Amino acid sequence: MNYYFCSKVNLKTTFIIILFFSFQIVFAQEGKFSKQKEEEIKNQIKQTEMEKSKLKVHERKVQSYLRDLVKTIQKDRDNGKLSGVSASKKYTNSTVQVDDILQVQLVVTLLSGKDSDSSAIKEQIQNIGGKVRLIVKPTSSMPVEMYCWIPFDQILYIAKNNSIGNISTIVSPVTRIGSKYTIGDIQLNVDKARQYFNNIDGTGIKVGVISDGIKDINISIDSQDLLPINDPSHILYSGNPNKNEGTAMMEIIHDLAPGADLYFAGINNGEGPNDMATRIVQLRTAGCKIIVDDMGWPYTSPQFSDDNLYYTIYSYRFDYNGCYISAAGNDGLACWDGTFYPDADYFNIWWMDGQNHNSNDFNVYIGESVDVILQWADKWNYARTDYDLYVYDALWQEVGKSIDVQGSNGTIP
Repeated sequence: MNYYFCSKVNLKTTFIIILFFSFQIVFAQEGKFSKQKEEEIKNQIKQTEMEKSKLKVHERKVQSYLRDLVKTIQKDRDNGKLSGVSASKKYTNSTVQVDDILQVQLVVTLLSGKDSDSSAIKEQIQNIGGKVRLIVKPTSSMPVEMYCWIPFDQILYIAKNNSIGNISTIVSPVTRIGSKYTIGDIQLNVDKARQYFNNIDGTGIKVGVISDGIKDINISIDSQDLLPINDPSHILYSGNPNKNEGTAMMEIIHDLAPGADLYFAGINNGEGPNDMATRIVQLRTAGCKIIVDDMGWPYTSPQFSDDNLYYTIYSYRFDYNGCYISAAGNDGLACWDGTFYPDADYFNIWWMDGQNHNSNDFNVYIGESVDVILQWADKWNYARTDYDLYVYDALWQEVGKSIDVQGSNGTIP
């Protein structure tokens, strides 16, 4: 199925960018919407805008995907659809983690200047049956972030707390996986370097690895592809028990520097950038002078500003004089950036330069899914403009949308 990437913007009190995905056949030969379809979509959007404008103050703080999820779970429970069903398997995906007692893993962001209220909010979450597993204050100018598990039917209640600015899901990380076969020892001339520098092999150097998991680490140890490091002093956190990319990374490092002392700190599904920052601190505390990772977050990390993870890596590099190496991935092939160009009706199609239309076509095949992410250059905890995301199919039926409310302190772009 061939999809086109385009958008329109409706100007009211703020700019609202509407993104559409449609089959190529919907476009006229000029690459634009037909007038009839355009008017139909405008009317649909106006109706959604009216519904959005009626949201209560505390509802506006909650991610729209999360609001819809709460409604879905409540409806399923009321209709008896959860009897004998694993809620975790039913609702968990790359966007959200839900456990079998219907708690949702979330990031609660406090308003700037409300740091002192974090203890009271933690107690409030605990009193409704939830738990807070991580509290982070990245810098003096950034708000407190709390990683929590909250019962689904208490999320809107917690949002009524006046010190909370935003509640959203924690998107699962992705691994920057390349070829499973490596000849890096020869390609990087490491074999020659070991000989030239009198058989230097990494002895005395601690190297930390951050990846998804080490499922088959004992097999690698038994085959002598790794030294016997499967102990609490070297495996600080095992990560995802079903993943094995960490084992592969450590095997490669061991091939290149067989004398190096390897450490591992894994990242599990549902963990966010603040968890990775914690792993870096743990590896630093263990004495690792080199840290490598192959992890990334397509949404949870800001693309136009710095976050706690950035400052943690910066501190490791310059305060600790560590060497940090990250697999950046090829996300540049899966994204597009451009400038807002409104038309006469204050709607916007993604124009490359105000005159030429950029279709951004891509294929989605049966059985595949796609995460569509929109970010813009506002402050991460104070999005001044309000953008909405819509997804339409070939028949111009809405199949998904993100209508988070931005435009005030605590909102995320």
